[in-house]
Amino acid sequence: MAELLIRRGIEVLTRLAFYAGWPNSMTTMSQLKAILENADHSG
Repeated sequence: MAELLIRRGIEVLTRLAFYAGWPNSMTTMSQLKAILENADHSG
């Protein structure tokens, strides 16, 4: 399940980079990383 989530996340970030621009997608990636790290710590 986690692998599928990661694959989908990469796909979404690739599309975001294409349509919204690289800086916006990098901001989103850092926010997503923080969210996933918090989810790992919460259980």
